[in-house]
Amino acid sequence: MAIPLSLMAAAVVLDARRAPINVMILAGFVISVGVVVDDAIIDIENIVRRLRQLRREGSTMSRARVIVEASIGVFLLL
Repeated sequence: MAIPLSLMAAAVVLDARRAPINVMILAGFVISVGVVVDDAIIDIENIVRRLRQLRREGSTMSRARVIVEASIGVFLLL
């Protein structure tokens, strides 16, 4: 939901400034979407890695949940 809203907000700002949407702006949109998606994939990979590590260590599910929720909270704030 964040990506479409961000792109729409950028389009509204461009329209308000009467800036044309050209190839350079479209390339910037594509790059920014790629960066956001890549960051989300990396975050999910880190969470999965951490869960597997906790499972190998024999941690309880409630402890693993607390640790993963803390890391998700940090990702949401950034």
